[in-house]
Amino acid sequence: MLPRHLREGVLLLWANPYALFQDGTRVGAAIGRSGATSATPEGRLRASGLSSALLEFGIGSLSGLERVRVALTYAQRHRPSVILVDDVFAHLIPESWRGLLATLEAVVGETGALIVASRYTEALGTMTRVIDLSAAGKVNAES
Repeated sequence: MLPRHLREGVLLLWANPYALFQDGTRVGAAIGRSGATSATPEGRLRASGLSSALLEFGIGSLSGLERVRVALTYAQRHRPSVILVDDVFAHLIPESWRGLLATLEAVVGETGALIVASRYTEALGTMTRVIDLSAAGKVNAES
């Protein structure tokens, strides 16, 4: 079991957005009806690019992008120090990458650090620092 500071301080968004929450969980239960912030669940959903009408929907009825955005709404409530993103772009169409990255960056502005692993470097266009680890043990850093 992870230490408490890691369980509460780090949010991991898996590459497979279908593993984020159990299918039977309702969106409202996943993001919480109240939280550490003064924002309402409806307001947090809207800030993540979702309709507040989704509060009563089951997670199983959502698309991959909607599931990732629900996880970001969860992050807004719990305010982890670090958000680790494991290639969520792989399950999304390229047209949705920029919007998701903007939402990630907005959430990070409220939390702390964002670390994204992705094979799609074009999805990371607005990141402040990109480190390419693909070159057979050679690390290339761009600022």
